[in-house]
Amino acid sequence: MRFQTSLLLMMLCVLAFCDRALPSLDAFVLSVHRAITTDALVQFPASAVSQWERDQMARGANDADLVEGGLPIIDGPYESRFHFDNDFDFSAVTANFLELSRLIDANLAKPNRDPWEFGKALHAVEDFYSHSNYVPLYRESVAKSGNHLVGSIPTFEEVLLDPTKYSDFLALLRSDLHTGRYPNHSKFLPANDTDHGRPIGPGMHKDTLQRTLFADARETAIHAAAWYIRLYVRDKQSQLYWTRLKAMKFGATLQGGTSLGRH
Repeated sequence: MRFQTSLLLMMLCVLAFCDRALPSLDAFVLSVHRAITTDALVQFPASAVSQWERDQMARGANDADLVEGGLPIIDGPYESRFHFDNDFDFSAVTANFLELSRLIDANLAKPNRDPWEFGKALHAVEDFYSHSNYVPLYRESVAKSGNHLVGSIPTFEEVLLDPTKYSDFLALLRSDLHTGRYPNHSKFLPANDTDHGRPIGPGMHKDTLQRTLFADARETAIHAAAWYIRLYVRDKQSQLYWTRLKAMKFGATLQGGTSLGRH
């Protein structure tokens, strides 16, 4: 996630390298990807993920913005797939997940673990919930069911693996899911509701504490990161789910059917 003013970017980069952030900036920017990934790793014992791997994975999740975010100060490359930007319909979202799955499979196939690279993949997973309308669509589906109490939001993977349970939400995703436009449609005019958006004002992102549904997006990102870390530690059940997700092309070919349950 990227703020567009050079001054703010410089401040954030300094904060990221210091591993500290002001409370008002404790969001989906730089060092907070590290925090999200660290929170997800808490679920795993030291015997499964060493401290070195934890540090490297969290650093990779953080560094994806530095090396793939097109930050003006750094003048680096920009790769939209690491941020789930510019996926304007369900088909584009599933294609992005499929591309990401190839990177994850290549990582898992390495003879020696590469947690930094895996952390970069986690960055993309985490960004999906901040840069898309997935979270508000889930809340809309709950409201339509007549129950306005929203607890934890299921991850995209959980929804795909349990199409019967989430049939109404899945139908809404197929028709309305999309991510924000980045860069915004104009450098000078205010962002609109389909843009990524600026730190405040209109836009889709939930990158910062003051943005609507930031907490929902952050918590769902933590759960999603943990889901993928189970693949990293070679959890057998998760590997079966992973095979299923790739076979259905992350929902592109899903026609309903038998539920595999949550994990």
